[in-house]
Amino acid sequence: MKKLLNLKKVIISLILLLSLCTQADIFLINKGMHVGFVVPVAQIPKNLFPEKHLFPRATYLEFSLGEENYFRKKNLSLSDTLSAIFLPTGNIMRIDAIEDNFDEHYAEMSILKIKGSKTQKLKLLTHIHNSFIRNNGEVSIIEKKSESRIFFKAFKKYHFFYTCNTWIADIYNDLGWPMSWSTTYFSKKIFKQASKYGDVIKAPNKKFENENFLLKRLKSLFSK
Repeated sequence: MKKLLNLKKVIISLILLLSLCTQADIFLINKGMHVGFVVPVAQIPKNLFPEKHLFPRATYLEFSLGEENYFRKKNLSLSDTLSAIFLPTGNIMRIDAIEDNFDEHYAEMSILKIKGSKTQKLKLLTHIHNSFIRNNGEVSIIEKKSESRIFFKAFKKYHFFYTCNTWIADIYNDLGWPMSWSTTYFSKKIFKQASKYGDVIKAPNKKFENENFLLKRLKSLFSK
């Protein structure tokens, strides 16, 4: 009897979540160095991200994965770059609150609106939810830069074979949208593959059409 009641609760929760995600608009943003997901705050089910209250002025939230040290620093050393590429280090989830106009905020970025059923969109949001390390259901905040940017502990380790772009590819593949892992080192190629499953709102910026940011950073550090 208890099992039936629990099953009933799960079914009711899923129905509620599906209804919330019916019109969810999820975007993929190519920032050159990173590709991330952007979702309107009002369309994120509270069950999947109760921490959205931490961003009181946000109209959209941007979720992107990165290496724990590299992702937070402005002045990067050669050791930071080599560590991010070759050593298995911690992952963090950066959440940026978009408080101004969406189009103005991403004026120089490539934007893709993700297609898919409400079930696929719910699954995508669930993937994002499961990417956080939680203790007793609570996320772990590593650093709070402001009410517009917070870093959280995330799952897995960051290294050459698992980057922010690999995270995107994993999610797409699990949604039934094939994406090759061999091209995940280049954001522009991730974006190109993703365009098969979405509508390109803003075409790739030529500024980001060059080689991968990490490789460029590595070259610049060696040339000093």
